[in-house]
Amino acid sequence: MKKNNLSYSEVIEKTIKDAEKIALKTKHKIQPLHFLLSLIKNNNSESSKILKEYSTVIEQKIKDLPKDLNSDVTYLDDELKEWIASAKANALKNNRQLVKESDFLDQIGDFFNLKVRESNNPSVKTHESSIQHQTYRELTDKVLEQQMPVHLETVNTQQELIVENESLLTLVIESLARQDVNNVVLYGEKGVGKTSLVQALALRLKNDNVPSFLKNKQIFKLKTAQITLNIHDAREVSDRMQSVLSFIKDQAESRILYIADFDTCLKNQLMLDNIKFYIIEHNIKVIAEMSYDNYDKFIKDQQLKNQFNSIFVKEPSVEESILILEKIVPSYETSKGLYISKEVIQSAVEISAKQI
Repeated sequence: MKKNNLSYSEVIEKTIKDAEKIALKTKHKIQPLHFLLSLIKNNNSESSKILKEYSTVIEQKIKDLPKDLNSDVTYLDDELKEWIASAKANALKNNRQLVKESDFLDQIGDFFNLKVRESNNPSVKTHESSIQHQTYRELTDKVLEQQMPVHLETVNTQQELIVENESLLTLVIESLARQDVNNVVLYGEKGVGKTSLVQALALRLKNDNVPSFLKNKQIFKLKTAQITLNIHDAREVSDRMQSVLSFIKDQAESRILYIADFDTCLKNQLMLDNIKFYIIEHNIKVIAEMSYDNYDKFIKDQQLKNQFNSIFVKEPSVEESILILEKIVPSYETSKGLYISKEVIQSAVEISAKQI
């Protein structure tokens, strides 16, 4: 099915055809409910794995729709037309001629939350608290997981292990919001909390607790060491990097690349050249993390330096360290069956500050 040089993926092509069959059978125009039900019943759809438990609810909602057809011909209703137009716009925005399932995620998420969860079905009420944001995030994460290159992974957001540095996190968010230079490099000694900053941001994104410009964005971590693993030809480095960077570029408005080991990239010119090219030519958004020792090498590359806001992450003070430990100790007490007093925490930090 093609129009305006765009085509649908096999999943979407089949979903639209099946939605038409359902609508004809029930004497309706083809509406989002028909599209959603046929997507859930499509075994090749990642959405089906997340939303299949709600198929009965959706089928009942379709039965409750007033009949609006008196012939054996059906057509798209206005709302589904808007869905498809929006999905096509997403594809074009990301320089693709193929409309994918991922291009419909915003519409599916919004519609599912607003319409499906309103059901009086007791089975839905049981899940009411988790349907709205969690289901949408689970759906998007599952679809993206299937598309993600092997050299990328999602950022750990295990909440009890993440302690926010509010002032630095605010600085990171403000840097990402800039119109001109909106990439960030975090630099400092090992163990000062650079990775925790990115994890805290990823957790806020997951919980939708971010400014509007960051809504529906997700951070993907580069598996830096694997880019150069078992390389037989230097071109393989470029191929692997381009696979990763193209994935970020395809939906640059909703994806952020996180490079936890930017030091390695600085030592590999092929990796560095690919990163610079995609930042400059395709406006991908990057958060990089590097050691204090290599920062001098970074700032000597003027073209690279001009693409980043540099944020120095210093070692936390004794008082800050105590607060950090007080926040994470409860999770260890629960998992290990221990009790750690505030006095023990304070002594450990003060002794460490003197001896290390």
